[in-house]
Amino acid sequence: MSRSTRTLTEWLKWRINVAKAEKGMSWAQIAAELSTRSRRVSASSLMSKHSRASFTGVELVALLRVLDVHTLELPND
Repeated sequence: MSRSTRTLTEWLKWRINVAKAEKGMSWAQIAAELSTRSRRVSASSLMSKHSRASFTGVELVALLRVLDVHTLELPND
């Protein structure tokens, strides 16, 4: 992983943590919001994906929507 990718990954993990704290939501609450009748999302799965920074693009957008993050200003490293 390149330095710029690592920097962006760490920044994105930080941004998710900030949004999660601002909303006062737990991973369990976020999982409940993301779960549908046909697809169950678990808090442990979300925590694991967050720690590894392994969300798919669609999962990341859905997560950011739940956290009311509508814009991102990406850092210049």
